Amino acid sequence: MTPVKPSNNQQNCNPISSNCVTWQGPDIACINLQKGDTVSDVTYKLALELCTVLEQTDILNYDLTCFEPVCPKPDNFQQLVQFLIDKLCELNNCCNQTVVTTPPTSTNLKTNVQATGNCPDCVITVAQCFQYTDNFGNNITTMNIADYAAAIGTKVCTLSTQFSALQSTVANQGARLLSVENWINNYAPVIPSALSNCLFPGNVVQVTIFCQTLEQQFCQLKSAVGDPSKVYSAIQKQCSNLDSSPTLYGNGIMSNISGWVAGGQYASAADAINNLWLTVCDLRSAVDNILNTCCNDSLVCNTVDIYFGSLIYAAPTLTIPLLGSIPSTSTDCTTGTVLTVKDIYNNMYNTTPSIVSTINATPISLNLSTSSVTQWTDYNVILTYCIETGSSSIACTSTISVFFENAAMIPTLSLIPAANDIAFSFTDPGATSLSKTFHVQLYDSTATTPVGSAISIVNPQSALETLGQFLGLASSTNYNIRIGTQIGTYVRYGAFIPITTL
Repeated sequence: MTPVKPSNNQQNCNPISSNCVTWQGPDIACINLQKGDTVSDVTYKLALELCTVLEQTDILNYDLTCFEPVCPKPDNFQQLVQFLIDKLCELNNCCNQTVVTTPPTSTNLKTNVQATGNCPDCVITVAQCFQYTDNFGNNITTMNIADYAAAIGTKVCTLSTQFSALQSTVANQGARLLSVENWINNYAPVIPSALSNCLFPGNVVQVTIFCQTLEQQFCQLKSAVGDPSKVYSAIQKQCSNLDSSPTLYGNGIMSNISGWVAGGQYASAADAINNLWLTVCDLRSAVDNILNTCCNDSLVCNTVDIYFGSLIYAAPTLTIPLLGSIPSTSTDCTTGTVLTVKDIYNNMYNTTPSIVSTINATPISLNLSTSSVTQWTDYNVILTYCIETGSSSIACTSTISVFFENAAMIPTLSLIPAANDIAFSFTDPGATSLSKTFHVQLYDSTATTPVGSAISIVNPQSALETLGQFLGLASSTNYNIRIGTQIGTYVRYGAFIPITTL
Protein backbone atom coordinates (compact mmCIF):
# COMPACT_ATOMS: atom_id res chain seq x y z
CA MET A 1 0.00 0.00 0.00
CA THR A 2 1.36 3.43 -0.92
CA PRO A 3 0.29 6.87 0.28
CA VAL A 4 -2.81 8.19 -1.42
CA LYS A 5 -2.19 11.07 -3.77
CA PRO A 6 -5.08 13.57 -3.59
CA SER A 7 -7.00 14.13 -6.85
CA ASN A 8 -10.21 15.96 -7.61
CA ASN A 9 -12.25 13.41 -5.68
CA GLN A 10 -9.72 12.81 -2.90
CA GLN A 11 -9.20 16.29 -1.45
CA ASN A 12 -9.61 15.13 2.14
CA CYS A 13 -7.30 12.11 1.96
CA ASN A 14 -4.45 12.08 4.45
CA PRO A 15 -1.49 10.25 2.82
CA ILE A 16 -0.19 7.46 5.03
CA SER A 17 1.87 4.38 4.30
CA SER A 18 0.57 0.89 5.16
CA ASN A 19 3.95 0.37 6.82
CA CYS A 20 2.66 2.65 9.61
CA VAL A 21 -0.41 0.46 10.48
CA THR A 22 0.08 -2.80 12.41
CA TRP A 23 -1.93 -6.00 12.92
CA GLN A 24 -3.27 -6.14 16.50
CA GLY A 25 -5.14 -9.47 16.21
CA PRO A 26 -3.93 -12.90 17.44
CA ASP A 27 -1.08 -14.84 15.82
CA ILE A 28 -2.09 -17.12 12.87
CA ALA A 29 0.52 -19.84 12.65
CA CYS A 30 -0.58 -21.41 9.33
CA ILE A 31 0.32 -18.25 7.43
CA ASN A 32 3.09 -17.13 9.83
CA LEU A 33 1.08 -14.01 10.80
CA GLN A 34 2.04 -12.44 14.12
CA LYS A 35 0.66 -9.56 16.21
CA GLY A 36 2.62 -6.41 15.46
CA ASP A 37 3.16 -7.17 11.74
CA THR A 38 2.51 -4.16 9.53
CA VAL A 39 -0.43 -4.14 7.16
CA SER A 40 2.09 -4.45 4.34
CA ASP A 41 3.37 -7.74 5.90
CA VAL A 42 -0.17 -9.05 6.52
CA THR A 43 -1.31 -8.31 2.98
CA TYR A 44 1.84 -9.86 1.53
CA LYS A 45 1.48 -13.11 3.54
CA LEU A 46 -2.21 -13.42 2.71
CA ALA A 47 -1.44 -12.80 -0.94
CA LEU A 48 1.22 -15.55 -0.95
CA GLU A 49 -1.20 -18.08 0.56
CA LEU A 50 -3.90 -17.04 -1.85
CA CYS A 51 -1.54 -17.35 -4.80
CA THR A 52 -0.55 -20.86 -3.62
CA VAL A 53 -4.19 -21.91 -3.35
CA LEU A 54 -5.04 -20.43 -6.74
CA GLU A 55 -2.06 -22.12 -8.34
CA GLN A 56 -2.82 -25.50 -6.76
CA THR A 57 -6.47 -25.34 -7.73
CA ASP A 58 -5.85 -24.05 -11.26
CA ILE A 59 -7.31 -26.75 -13.56
CA LEU A 60 -4.73 -25.97 -16.21
CA ASN A 61 -2.07 -27.49 -13.93
CA TYR A 62 -3.68 -30.97 -14.20
CA ASP A 63 -3.12 -33.33 -17.18
CA LEU A 64 -6.25 -35.35 -18.01
CA THR A 65 -4.94 -36.85 -21.28
CA CYS A 66 -5.05 -40.38 -19.79
CA PHE A 67 -8.81 -40.04 -19.56
CA GLU A 68 -9.24 -39.07 -23.23
CA PRO A 69 -11.73 -38.54 -24.47
CA VAL A 70 -13.09 -36.44 -21.59
CA CYS A 71 -16.40 -34.86 -22.29
CA PRO A 72 -17.29 -32.49 -21.02
CA LYS A 73 -13.93 -31.30 -19.78
CA PRO A 74 -13.86 -29.85 -16.24
CA ASP A 75 -13.77 -26.06 -16.27
CA ASN A 76 -12.89 -25.51 -12.62
CA PHE A 77 -11.37 -27.25 -9.63
CA GLN A 78 -14.72 -28.35 -8.25
CA GLN A 79 -15.62 -30.03 -11.56
CA LEU A 80 -12.15 -31.67 -11.62
CA VAL A 81 -12.64 -33.20 -8.16
CA GLN A 82 -16.09 -34.38 -9.10
CA PHE A 83 -14.66 -35.88 -12.29
CA LEU A 84 -12.01 -37.79 -10.32
CA ILE A 85 -14.61 -39.07 -7.85
CA ASP A 86 -16.76 -40.25 -10.76
CA LYS A 87 -13.79 -42.07 -12.28
CA LEU A 88 -12.98 -43.70 -8.94
CA CYS A 89 -16.50 -44.98 -8.77
CA GLU A 90 -16.16 -46.42 -12.30
CA LEU A 91 -12.92 -48.18 -11.28
CA ASN A 92 -14.62 -50.18 -8.56
CA ASN A 93 -15.25 -52.96 -11.18
CA CYS A 94 -12.25 -52.41 -13.49
CA CYS A 95 -9.95 -55.19 -14.67
CA ASN A 96 -6.24 -55.57 -14.05
CA GLN A 97 -4.48 -52.89 -15.98
CA THR A 98 -1.60 -50.56 -15.94
CA VAL A 99 -2.38 -46.84 -15.84
CA VAL A 100 0.07 -44.16 -16.78
CA THR A 101 -0.72 -40.61 -15.61
CA THR A 102 1.29 -37.43 -15.64
CA PRO A 103 0.98 -35.61 -12.31
CA PRO A 104 2.39 -32.04 -11.88
CA THR A 105 6.17 -31.45 -11.73
CA SER A 106 7.99 -29.09 -9.40
CA THR A 107 7.77 -26.31 -11.97
CA ASN A 108 4.36 -26.74 -13.57
CA LEU A 109 2.93 -29.36 -11.10
CA LYS A 110 3.11 -32.02 -13.86
CA THR A 111 5.18 -35.26 -13.59
CA ASN A 112 4.99 -38.79 -14.97
CA VAL A 113 3.45 -41.24 -12.45
CA GLN A 114 3.64 -45.00 -12.95
CA ALA A 115 0.68 -46.94 -11.49
CA THR A 116 1.09 -50.66 -10.74
CA GLY A 117 -1.31 -53.34 -9.55
CA ASN A 118 -5.00 -53.98 -10.10
CA CYS A 119 -7.21 -50.89 -9.99
CA PRO A 120 -8.72 -49.60 -7.86
CA ASP A 121 -6.07 -51.11 -5.62
CA CYS A 122 -3.23 -49.96 -7.87
CA VAL A 123 -0.33 -48.07 -6.31
CA ILE A 124 1.00 -44.86 -7.86
CA THR A 125 3.78 -42.43 -7.13
CA VAL A 126 2.22 -39.41 -5.44
CA ALA A 127 3.02 -35.72 -5.87
CA GLN A 128 5.84 -34.38 -3.68
CA CYS A 129 3.45 -32.42 -1.46
CA PHE A 130 1.78 -35.77 -0.45
CA GLN A 131 5.06 -37.58 0.27
CA TYR A 132 6.06 -37.98 3.91
CA THR A 133 8.36 -39.83 6.33
CA ASP A 134 6.72 -42.55 8.43
CA ASN A 135 7.47 -43.46 12.02
CA PHE A 136 10.32 -45.75 10.93
CA GLY A 137 12.07 -43.04 8.97
CA ASN A 138 11.00 -44.37 5.59
CA ASN A 139 10.32 -41.83 2.85
CA ILE A 140 6.83 -42.71 1.57
CA THR A 141 6.45 -41.67 -2.08
CA THR A 142 3.56 -44.00 -3.27
CA MET A 143 -0.06 -44.46 -2.31
CA ASN A 144 -3.02 -46.62 -3.27
CA ILE A 145 -4.90 -44.67 -5.89
CA ALA A 146 -8.07 -44.73 -3.78
CA ASP A 147 -6.13 -43.42 -0.76
CA TYR A 148 -4.43 -40.89 -2.99
CA ALA A 149 -7.77 -39.68 -4.28
CA ALA A 150 -9.08 -39.46 -0.71
CA ALA A 151 -5.97 -37.56 0.34
CA ILE A 152 -6.42 -35.21 -2.58
CA GLY A 153 -10.05 -34.66 -1.61
CA THR A 154 -9.06 -34.01 2.01
CA LYS A 155 -6.36 -31.59 0.87
CA VAL A 156 -8.81 -29.83 -1.44
CA CYS A 157 -11.34 -29.50 1.38
CA THR A 158 -8.64 -28.22 3.70
CA LEU A 159 -7.54 -25.72 1.06
CA SER A 160 -11.13 -24.75 0.42
CA THR A 161 -11.67 -24.19 4.15
CA GLN A 162 -8.41 -22.22 4.41
CA PHE A 163 -9.34 -20.26 1.30
CA SER A 164 -12.69 -19.38 2.84
CA ALA A 165 -10.92 -18.42 6.06
CA LEU A 166 -8.45 -16.34 4.08
CA GLN A 167 -11.28 -14.64 2.24
CA SER A 168 -12.91 -13.88 5.58
CA THR A 169 -9.61 -12.65 7.02
CA VAL A 170 -8.91 -10.49 3.98
CA ALA A 171 -12.42 -9.05 4.16
CA ASN A 172 -11.95 -8.39 7.88
CA GLN A 173 -8.55 -6.82 7.27
CA GLY A 174 -10.02 -4.70 4.49
CA ALA A 175 -12.71 -3.43 6.84
CA ARG A 176 -10.16 -2.71 9.53
CA LEU A 177 -7.88 -0.95 7.03
CA LEU A 178 -10.82 1.15 5.89
CA SER A 179 -11.57 1.98 9.51
CA VAL A 180 -7.92 2.94 10.08
CA GLU A 181 -7.87 5.08 6.92
CA ASN A 182 -11.07 6.83 7.96
CA TRP A 183 -9.63 7.48 11.41
CA ILE A 184 -6.41 8.83 9.93
CA ASN A 185 -8.29 11.02 7.46
CA ASN A 186 -10.33 12.52 10.30
CA TYR A 187 -7.49 12.65 12.80
CA ALA A 188 -6.64 16.09 14.12
CA PRO A 189 -3.21 15.87 15.75
CA VAL A 190 -2.85 17.49 19.18
CA ILE A 191 0.25 19.67 19.42
CA PRO A 192 1.83 19.13 22.86
CA SER A 193 2.49 22.11 25.12
CA ALA A 194 5.10 22.79 27.77
CA LEU A 195 5.68 25.24 30.61
CA SER A 196 8.25 27.91 29.71
CA ASN A 197 10.29 29.66 32.40
CA CYS A 198 12.51 31.77 30.12
CA LEU A 199 11.08 32.54 26.68
CA PHE A 200 7.49 32.81 27.96
CA PRO A 201 7.91 33.15 31.72
CA GLY A 202 5.22 31.25 33.62
CA ASN A 203 3.18 30.45 30.48
CA VAL A 204 2.28 27.14 28.83
CA VAL A 205 2.97 27.30 25.08
CA GLN A 206 2.74 24.87 22.18
CA VAL A 207 5.98 23.07 21.40
CA THR A 208 5.93 24.32 17.79
CA ILE A 209 5.73 27.96 18.92
CA PHE A 210 8.37 27.32 21.58
CA CYS A 211 10.75 25.80 19.02
CA GLN A 212 10.21 28.64 16.53
CA THR A 213 10.81 31.29 19.21
CA LEU A 214 13.82 29.41 20.55
CA GLU A 215 15.36 29.24 17.08
CA GLN A 216 14.68 32.94 16.47
CA GLN A 217 16.27 34.04 19.73
CA PHE A 218 19.15 31.61 19.28
CA CYS A 219 19.88 33.14 15.86
CA GLN A 220 19.70 36.63 17.38
CA LEU A 221 22.09 35.55 20.12
CA LYS A 222 24.37 33.97 17.53
CA SER A 223 24.36 37.18 15.48
CA ALA A 224 25.13 39.26 18.57
CA VAL A 225 27.80 36.99 20.06
CA GLY A 226 29.24 35.61 16.82
CA ASP A 227 29.84 32.16 15.45
CA PRO A 228 31.78 29.79 17.73
CA SER A 229 34.79 30.11 15.44
CA LYS A 230 34.76 33.91 15.89
CA VAL A 231 34.31 33.60 19.64
CA TYR A 232 37.23 31.19 19.87
CA SER A 233 39.29 33.51 17.67
CA ALA A 234 38.48 36.46 19.96
CA ILE A 235 39.41 34.42 23.03
CA GLN A 236 42.87 33.87 21.58
CA LYS A 237 43.47 37.65 21.32
CA GLN A 238 44.82 37.73 24.88
CA CYS A 239 48.21 39.43 25.00
CA SER A 240 51.17 37.14 24.42
CA ASN A 241 52.93 36.01 27.59
CA LEU A 242 50.34 37.84 29.68
CA ASP A 243 50.56 35.13 32.35
CA SER A 244 54.20 35.94 33.01
CA SER A 245 53.93 39.73 32.48
CA PRO A 246 54.38 41.85 35.62
CA THR A 247 51.33 43.52 37.12
CA LEU A 248 51.10 47.30 36.68
CA TYR A 249 50.15 47.76 40.31
CA GLY A 250 52.01 46.08 43.12
CA ASN A 251 54.49 43.25 42.76
CA GLY A 252 54.39 39.90 41.01
CA ILE A 253 53.11 38.70 37.65
CA MET A 254 49.59 38.58 36.23
CA SER A 255 49.10 34.85 36.83
CA ASN A 256 49.59 35.48 40.55
CA ILE A 257 46.43 37.63 40.71
CA SER A 258 43.75 35.78 42.67
CA GLY A 259 41.27 34.14 40.29
CA TRP A 260 43.50 34.44 37.21
CA VAL A 261 42.99 31.70 34.56
CA ALA A 262 46.40 30.56 33.36
CA GLY A 263 47.14 29.59 29.78
CA GLY A 264 46.82 25.85 30.40
CA GLN A 265 43.21 26.22 31.50
CA TYR A 266 42.34 29.28 29.36
CA ALA A 267 39.79 28.12 26.75
CA SER A 268 36.37 29.81 27.01
CA ALA A 269 34.74 33.22 26.74
CA ALA A 270 34.17 33.11 30.49
CA ASP A 271 37.94 32.70 30.98
CA ALA A 272 38.59 35.64 28.65
CA ILE A 273 36.12 37.93 30.46
CA ASN A 274 37.56 36.86 33.82
CA ASN A 275 41.10 37.79 32.77
CA LEU A 276 39.92 40.99 31.07
CA TRP A 277 38.32 42.26 34.28
CA LEU A 278 41.35 41.36 36.35
CA THR A 279 43.54 43.19 33.82
CA VAL A 280 41.24 46.24 33.90
CA CYS A 281 41.32 46.28 37.69
CA ASP A 282 45.11 46.10 37.60
CA LEU A 283 45.17 49.06 35.17
CA ARG A 284 42.75 51.05 37.31
CA SER A 285 44.82 50.46 40.42
CA ALA A 286 47.96 51.57 38.59
CA VAL A 287 46.30 54.72 37.18
CA ASP A 288 44.77 55.54 40.55
CA ASN A 289 48.21 55.28 42.09
CA ILE A 290 49.58 57.67 39.46
CA LEU A 291 46.79 60.17 40.07
CA ASN A 292 47.36 60.10 43.80
CA THR A 293 51.14 60.33 43.76
CA CYS A 294 52.36 62.02 40.61
CA CYS A 295 51.60 64.76 38.12
CA ASN A 296 47.98 65.31 39.11
CA ASP A 297 46.54 68.69 38.21
CA SER A 298 43.50 68.01 40.37
CA LEU A 299 45.71 67.77 43.46
CA VAL A 300 46.87 71.29 42.86
CA CYS A 301 43.44 72.64 41.89
CA ASN A 302 41.84 71.03 44.91
CA THR A 303 43.62 73.65 47.01
CA VAL A 304 41.77 76.44 45.14
CA ASP A 305 38.61 77.60 46.96
CA ILE A 306 36.84 80.76 45.74
CA TYR A 307 33.37 81.91 46.79
CA PHE A 308 31.27 85.09 47.07
CA GLY A 309 30.99 87.13 50.25
CA SER A 310 27.82 89.08 51.11
CA LEU A 311 26.83 91.28 48.17
CA ILE A 312 25.87 94.90 48.93
CA TYR A 313 23.78 97.10 46.65
CA ALA A 314 23.63 100.86 47.10
CA ALA A 315 22.17 102.15 43.86
CA PRO A 316 23.73 102.28 41.41
CA THR A 317 26.76 100.42 42.87
CA LEU A 318 26.89 96.64 43.41
CA THR A 319 29.74 95.54 45.65
CA ILE A 320 30.92 91.92 45.26
CA PRO A 321 33.54 90.56 47.70
CA LEU A 322 35.55 87.41 46.74
CA LEU A 323 36.70 85.16 49.54
CA GLY A 324 38.60 81.87 49.76
CA SER A 325 42.11 80.54 49.25
CA ILE A 326 44.47 80.05 46.33
CA PRO A 327 48.12 78.89 46.14
CA SER A 328 50.60 81.67 46.85
CA THR A 329 52.13 81.20 43.38
CA SER A 330 48.80 81.79 41.60
CA THR A 331 48.43 84.20 38.69
CA ASP A 332 45.45 85.17 36.55
CA CYS A 333 45.15 83.17 33.33
CA THR A 334 45.83 85.05 30.11
CA THR A 335 42.40 83.84 28.92
CA GLY A 336 40.91 85.96 31.71
CA THR A 337 38.11 85.73 34.24
CA VAL A 338 34.52 86.79 33.42
CA LEU A 339 32.08 88.22 35.98
CA THR A 340 28.44 88.48 34.77
CA VAL A 341 25.53 90.31 36.42
CA LYS A 342 22.11 89.43 34.87
CA ASP A 343 18.79 91.04 35.84
CA ILE A 344 15.31 89.50 35.69
CA TYR A 345 14.86 90.88 32.16
CA ASN A 346 17.99 88.93 31.08
CA ASN A 347 19.98 92.11 30.59
CA MET A 348 23.67 91.38 31.32
CA TYR A 349 26.73 93.29 32.45
CA ASN A 350 30.13 91.61 31.96
CA THR A 351 33.50 92.55 33.41
CA THR A 352 36.90 90.81 33.74
CA PRO A 353 38.25 91.30 37.27
CA SER A 354 41.53 89.97 38.65
CA ILE A 355 41.07 87.06 41.03
CA VAL A 356 44.57 87.24 42.51
CA SER A 357 44.28 90.96 43.43
CA THR A 358 40.70 90.91 44.75
CA ILE A 359 40.36 87.66 46.69
CA ASN A 360 40.22 88.38 50.42
CA ALA A 361 41.08 91.98 49.53
CA THR A 362 39.31 94.92 47.91
CA PRO A 363 35.81 93.84 46.73
CA ILE A 364 34.78 94.16 43.10
CA SER A 365 32.70 97.33 42.66
CA LEU A 366 30.29 97.65 39.69
CA ASN A 367 28.46 100.84 38.68
CA LEU A 368 25.28 99.43 37.10
CA SER A 369 24.13 102.83 35.84
CA THR A 370 26.65 102.53 33.01
CA SER A 371 25.13 99.24 31.84
CA SER A 372 21.84 97.98 30.43
CA VAL A 373 21.09 96.11 33.65
CA THR A 374 17.93 97.32 35.43
CA GLN A 375 18.99 98.80 38.73
CA TRP A 376 15.98 97.72 40.82
CA THR A 377 15.52 93.99 39.95
CA ASP A 378 17.07 90.91 41.52
CA TYR A 379 20.33 89.69 40.00
CA ASN A 380 22.12 86.48 39.06
CA VAL A 381 25.84 86.96 39.64
CA ILE A 382 28.10 84.43 37.87
CA LEU A 383 31.91 84.22 38.07
CA THR A 384 33.85 81.97 35.67
CA TYR A 385 37.45 82.17 36.78
CA CYS A 386 40.81 80.84 35.66
CA ILE A 387 44.08 80.99 37.60
CA GLU A 388 47.43 79.30 36.99
CA THR A 389 49.26 77.68 39.88
CA GLY A 390 52.62 76.10 40.48
CA SER A 391 55.84 76.14 38.51
CA SER A 392 54.21 74.01 35.79
CA SER A 393 51.48 76.66 35.28
CA ILE A 394 48.58 74.31 35.91
CA ALA A 395 45.30 76.05 34.95
CA CYS A 396 42.49 75.75 37.48
CA THR A 397 39.06 76.80 36.24
CA SER A 398 35.60 76.75 37.73
CA THR A 399 32.30 78.65 37.90
CA ILE A 400 30.52 79.99 40.99
CA SER A 401 27.21 81.84 41.16
CA VAL A 402 24.87 83.55 43.61
CA PHE A 403 21.31 84.92 43.37
CA PHE A 404 21.09 88.42 44.87
CA GLU A 405 17.71 89.69 46.04
CA ASN A 406 17.66 93.46 45.49
CA ALA A 407 15.67 95.26 48.19
CA ALA A 408 14.74 97.93 45.64
CA MET A 409 12.54 95.41 43.77
CA ILE A 410 9.87 95.49 46.53
CA PRO A 411 8.12 98.92 46.72
CA THR A 412 7.39 100.52 50.11
CA LEU A 413 3.68 100.38 50.92
CA SER A 414 1.88 103.34 52.44
CA LEU A 415 -1.26 102.18 54.30
CA ILE A 416 -4.22 104.32 55.38
CA PRO A 417 -6.71 102.43 57.64
CA ALA A 418 -10.35 103.38 58.06
CA ALA A 419 -13.28 101.83 59.94
CA ASN A 420 -14.18 99.31 57.24
CA ASP A 421 -11.41 99.65 54.66
CA ILE A 422 -7.65 100.06 54.14
CA ALA A 423 -6.25 102.23 51.34
CA PHE A 424 -2.73 101.73 50.02
CA SER A 425 -0.20 103.43 47.81
CA PHE A 426 3.42 102.74 46.79
CA THR A 427 6.20 104.07 44.65
CA ASP A 428 6.95 102.30 41.37
CA PRO A 429 10.69 101.49 41.61
CA GLY A 430 11.25 101.31 37.87
CA ALA A 431 10.56 103.16 34.64
CA THR A 432 6.99 102.90 33.36
CA SER A 433 8.22 101.43 30.06
CA LEU A 434 9.21 98.15 31.75
CA SER A 435 6.56 95.42 31.85
CA LYS A 436 5.77 94.41 35.42
CA THR A 437 2.81 93.66 37.68
CA PHE A 438 2.38 94.50 41.37
CA HIS A 439 0.21 92.25 43.57
CA VAL A 440 -1.14 93.66 46.88
CA GLN A 441 -2.48 90.93 49.21
CA LEU A 442 -4.59 91.21 52.40
CA TYR A 443 -4.31 88.43 55.03
CA ASP A 444 -5.79 87.83 58.48
CA SER A 445 -4.05 88.67 61.76
CA THR A 446 -1.96 85.47 61.59
CA ALA A 447 -0.76 86.20 58.04
CA THR A 448 -1.78 82.67 57.04
CA THR A 449 -5.26 83.08 55.48
CA PRO A 450 -5.99 85.47 52.59
CA VAL A 451 -8.91 87.88 53.03
CA GLY A 452 -10.59 88.43 49.69
CA SER A 453 -8.72 88.63 46.39
CA ALA A 454 -5.41 90.29 45.77
CA ILE A 455 -5.38 93.61 43.91
CA SER A 456 -3.05 93.54 40.91
CA ILE A 457 -1.75 96.66 39.16
CA VAL A 458 -0.02 96.33 35.78
CA ASN A 459 2.52 99.02 34.87
CA PRO A 460 1.35 101.91 37.13
CA GLN A 461 0.83 105.17 35.29
CA SER A 462 2.55 107.34 37.85
CA ALA A 463 5.51 106.95 40.13
CA LEU A 464 3.55 107.69 43.32
CA GLU A 465 -0.19 107.39 43.66
CA THR A 466 -2.98 105.93 45.79
CA LEU A 467 -3.69 102.80 43.82
CA GLY A 468 -6.50 101.08 45.63
CA GLN A 469 -8.16 99.95 48.80
CA PHE A 470 -9.62 96.87 50.44
CA LEU A 471 -13.30 97.45 51.25
CA GLY A 472 -15.87 95.81 53.52
CA LEU A 473 -13.52 94.98 56.33
CA ALA A 474 -14.37 94.54 59.99
CA SER A 475 -13.62 97.50 62.21
CA SER A 476 -11.01 97.35 64.95
CA THR A 477 -9.56 94.18 63.38
CA ASN A 478 -5.93 93.24 62.86
CA TYR A 479 -4.79 92.47 59.30
CA ASN A 480 -1.53 91.95 57.39
CA ILE A 481 -0.72 93.40 53.98
CA ARG A 482 2.18 92.69 51.62
CA ILE A 483 3.17 93.62 48.07
CA GLY A 484 4.90 91.51 45.43
CA THR A 485 6.54 92.33 42.09
CA GLN A 486 6.10 90.06 39.04
CA ILE A 487 8.34 90.20 35.94
CA GLY A 488 7.41 87.56 33.40
CA THR A 489 6.86 84.38 35.43
CA TYR A 490 9.17 85.48 38.26
CA VAL A 491 7.38 86.81 41.39
CA ARG A 492 8.89 87.98 44.68
CA TYR A 493 6.89 89.23 47.71
CA GLY A 494 7.98 91.58 50.48
CA ALA A 495 7.40 91.14 54.20
CA PHE A 496 3.91 91.40 55.75
CA ILE A 497 2.97 94.78 57.27
CA PRO A 498 0.55 94.55 60.24
CA ILE A 499 -2.34 97.10 60.33
CA THR A 500 -5.59 97.51 62.28
CA THR A 501 -8.83 99.05 61.00
CA LEU A 502 -10.42 101.91 62.98
